[in-house]
Amino acid sequence: MLSPELPDSSRKTPRNKTKWNSPLEKRLAAYAAGAAGMAMLASVPPAEAEIVYTPVSVTIPPSYQLDLNNDGIVDFEIYLYPVNHADLLQVALKVQGNAVKANKRGGEAGALFHGAPIGAKQAFVSTNGTYGGIFMAAAGEYSRSYSFGPWKQTINRYLGLKFLINNEVHYGWARLTVQAQFEGRGTVTLTGYAYETVPNKAIRAGETSEGLGEETNLQPLPEVAPSPATLGLLARGAEGLAIWRRDGGS
Repeated sequence: MLSPELPDSSRKTPRNKTKWNSPLEKRLAAYAAGAAGMAMLASVPPAEAEIVYTPVSVTIPPSYQLDLNNDGIVDFEIYLYPVNHADLLQVALKVQGNAVKANKRGGEAGALFHGAPIGAKQAFVSTNGTYGGIFMAAAGEYSRSYSFGPWKQTINRYLGLKFLINNEVHYGWARLTVQAQFEGRGTVTLTGYAYETVPNKAIRAGETSEGLGEETNLQPLPEVAPSPATLGLLARGAEGLAIWRRDGGS
């Protein structure tokens, strides 16, 4: 008589899969997806600030069309304009929304020293004025030579610039050396310009990389105190010059 076959201990009966609680599974899946997303974000390096510097050597007159980011759009124009026995040095805003850092008196383009901040906390001139631009300096000769303005007789000073790229604000600078008498007897030289690629991020005058660039060894020439001459007096010709001299013009 055959004995009943004993069950083979090597055979394993399949176990039913445990059914997870559906809300819990959803929470675990969401957590896993979120963790994976955070890992991907962590692997992507953040956008780094970059200053783009363009060295040039350009002599003005007559003018220079300044395209700060070299995209084919002229942002500013630096030019000499002859008027009433004098030449005016001015910078014109070529795109609406652009601006130039003002000097302490306001309404004129400041001649900044190396390291000066250029950003949202500073005051800017955002409108072209007399003769189509923002005043920098004037020099001429009427009975005797004269010159005035924040950019008179300066070496390696900086224009603080605010301009737009795709409707976003960027800051930059342009470095200039200015001699007082123009009309072919002197020169205005542009020796470089730069801008910050990150929108709304401030830059410092002369900064050529993230961290202030090398400072020039050249020092500004001595300057006399600003005279009370104005473009209005200059436009009045000999009468205006007489008033200016009476009030202490050099």
